[in-house]
Amino acid sequence: MQECVNYGDYHLSCKDIVMCLGTSLLLSGIAARILYKSIWGVFVGIIIFPLCCNKYKNIQIKKRKKALLYQFKDGMQSVSVALIAGFSIENAWREAFKEMEELYGKGAYIVEEMRQMNTGIRMNQPIEQLLYQFAVRSECEDIMEFAEVFRFAKRSGGNFGKIIQNTIGHITEKMEVEREIETVISGKKMEQKIMNVVPVLLLAYLNLTSEEFLAPLYGNLFGICIMSGAFLAYIGALMLANKMTNIKV
Repeated sequence: MQECVNYGDYHLSCKDIVMCLGTSLLLSGIAARILYKSIWGVFVGIIIFPLCCNKYKNIQIKKRKKALLYQFKDGMQSVSVALIAGFSIENAWREAFKEMEELYGKGAYIVEEMRQMNTGIRMNQPIEQLLYQFAVRSECEDIMEFAEVFRFAKRSGGNFGKIIQNTIGHITEKMEVEREIETVISGKKMEQKIMNVVPVLLLAYLNLTSEEFLAPLYGNLFGICIMSGAFLAYIGALMLANKMTNIKV
């Protein structure tokens, strides 16, 4: 894992690009067949490819932030236990690092972040500054709020154990709410996925069974404009539906 990871950004690997390119070629090939009935229709891939890349990046960023938040909660729980055992905040961080390494393995996000923070602590860097830098890179609202409260408490001598327990409780509650929302809208998401493919299947069905009905829309400028407009409207509808089901807590 690279140092100083910006969790709000994801760089596509060669494998990711090839996968997005393959998906784009497949979708553009389908579009070329049912929208234009021309090999030139594959050029809609110019639109589809960046959309696929952006969608994949957003999915990976969301998964990475979610995993980081789960690991951060467990890490703070370990810090809290160490504080109760009588360790100082800096030593509690070292103890928590050992537990997180055993729990998640050396490559986990929180393990690498704690490793870097412990290295900074050994170099006499303030722990609150290291935590705040991590929070900024995480782009997670809960981690950022915790880092700001922690920084204030470090300067004014606050109760770290209580602050950490409040943070753990808040994150746990948020996760439970997210699971409940996911459960409630899971049926709607399935309906959305079905509706996403219905227009494509309907158009393909008409091409197979009533080709003469759609014939005026192929091989002429008017038909190309109509089909292109319908394609853009379809893409817009997919994006709108995705936003409607993407509920943030």
